[in-house]
Amino acid sequence: MRQAITQSEWEVMRVVWSKNQATNNEIFDVLGDKMGWKMSTIKTLVRRLTQKEFLKAEKHSREYTYIPQVSEQEAFIESAEHLLNQICNKKVGSVLNHFVKEHEMSQADLEALSEIIKEKKKNAPESVPCQCTPGQCNCKKGRV
Repeated sequence: MRQAITQSEWEVMRVVWSKNQATNNEIFDVLGDKMGWKMSTIKTLVRRLTQKEFLKAEKHSREYTYIPQVSEQEAFIESAEHLLNQICNKKVGSVLNHFVKEHEMSQADLEALSEIIKEKKKNAPESVPCQCTPGQCNCKKGRV
């Protein structure tokens, strides 16, 4: 799994994904005013994203074009996996329940989610075991 990216780096990636590729100037045109960033900030963020292998730089005459090396969907999934790997297995369900409850979804999304749940129920255990090191959560004390 790649190193996680910051909120500012997400802003840059969203611009590059929307354009399929972008230069520093194109990123600055979208984010300069919105974020109050200077060109040096954009260049720093792009450099970090290149180092983290989210972007690839290609030189064209006097300027670089940045191309995404990971799809938007793949990055979202990696980010969500990173988050879920940081919490106790017993708490994953409540976090997912919260997201479903609090975020707007289309009828098609909800139908697909319903089908996934229906399939998962067939082999779901009665409870999920805690994977935490003792002292990292309260599960081993009988609380969830």
